[in-house]
Amino acid sequence: MLNKLHFASYYRWLIVSRHLQVRATGNPILDVGCDDGFFLSQQTSTVKVGVDLQPRALSGEGLSVVQADGCRLPFASGAFETVFAFDIIEHIADDWAFLAALLRMLAPGGRLWLSTPTEDSFLFPAFLTRRAMRQWGHQRVGYNVDTLLQHIPAGYQTQARVWSATAFRHTYFLLRILAMLSPALARWGAGLCFEIDRRLSQGRDHIFLEVVREV
Repeated sequence: MLNKLHFASYYRWLIVSRHLQVRATGNPILDVGCDDGFFLSQQTSTVKVGVDLQPRALSGEGLSVVQADGCRLPFASGAFETVFAFDIIEHIADDWAFLAALLRMLAPGGRLWLSTPTEDSFLFPAFLTRRAMRQWGHQRVGYNVDTLLQHIPAGYQTQARVWSATAFRHTYFLLRILAMLSPALARWGAGLCFEIDRRLSQGRDHIFLEVVREV
């Protein structure tokens, strides 16, 4: 399945799994915006549920996949120990309703991992950034940490990390062209960008927010 992963998804997976070392902390777990189900499939939890408006993953092999709106999740409040929502909130028109829906899913002690671009993030050349994001279905370029934290209510502990994607941003369109010729080579290039970017000390491009519901 890794061999079929899009280079941008592969780059994000490297950040989440190798740099942040994100793992599900309990059962069951929920991945909102699961797409092809790759990240969910890598978790060792025995109950794994994916939600997407247009899921490419199929139920089976330990996954349960539900087609649903992330703002109207069809599960009981507090049903999940871990919730993932990677690079989804910027696509949602009612973003704060989406965030509230994610938080409602958390059991006491449960953990939400959410990622999104910053409002300062751009691709190279910069004038193509907004055009690309419209093509991807973004409702907005991104966020700043303070704005996100202001919408986390009392009763939750938060930690935000900001990642620098300098190498990836500056080679994105080159990698996109390369992916048309060789997806494997594009993933190799994304991996090289990850190794360069993880050595940069000051983040500016991508927010990774960890939210824990208090017991």
